[in-house]
Amino acid sequence: MKILLTLVIALTTTGCATIAKIKGDDSVQVQGRTMAYSRSGSGTPTVVFESGLGDNKEKWTRVAGEVAKSATVFTYDRPGYGASMNANGRRSAVEIVSDLRALLVTSGVKPPYVLVGHSLGGLYMQYFARQFPDEVAGLVLVESSHWDQDALMTKGTPGSMASVKALSNLMEPHVRAELQGSIATEKQVRDAPALNDIPVVVLTGTRRNILERGTFATVWYALQKEEATAYHAEQIIADRSGHYVHEDQPELVVGAINKVIGLRRTTYGQP
Repeated sequence: MKILLTLVIALTTTGCATIAKIKGDDSVQVQGRTMAYSRSGSGTPTVVFESGLGDNKEKWTRVAGEVAKSATVFTYDRPGYGASMNANGRRSAVEIVSDLRALLVTSGVKPPYVLVGHSLGGLYMQYFARQFPDEVAGLVLVESSHWDQDALMTKGTPGSMASVKALSNLMEPHVRAELQGSIATEKQVRDAPALNDIPVVVLTGTRRNILERGTFATVWYALQKEEATAYHAEQIIADRSGHYVHEDQPELVVGAINKVIGLRRTTYGQP
């Protein structure tokens, strides 16, 4: 995603050692490539997690374990991350969601899904939900990117784009490919059908680092608010969290997911 916030986070987290691991790692062949995933828990709907730029599935460890106590949980590594084989060519929401849907089918995980996405992963999940609403029971956006983010961030903080271009050269190829595909991803979300009759929760952190303050933070919060308004979503303000709400205050993300699951089960009954 072409904003300094995510780029800096990606550069400082990509390749770092992860202490905790999500249990139950497995892999399958999807569209000619090996993709790694983990599945735990039981019951429907299945909760599917999408990580942000530069992050693998282990970022969800503190949330997934709790949610798995009452629902099926599915985490995975996009191509190039973890044990998943890299993919060539453009990496926008179209390609990412195509891979994910194929992985879900191949691994025998049936809809409906509660989709949970962080940062750029939130944009991927927005596209999934808007393009394939019959497969989706709910959407939880954790500090998610916005469909007009590149243009509005460039206008509000024009100096950040020079830093973005310089820093992007330091990223691993699969991460850089997703970053380069982020403008296409934004357009794909904008052009996708409106999202109706699906519960949505937006979680927004308030603790910004020194590079994320001032005009940058003002624009970011405005985008978060607009997402919540556009989706008629409940917005939860995580007052002890930065960009990684699922690590700083995982209980808030767990609560949001369980709320969406509860709405689904109340409306349709427990299958």
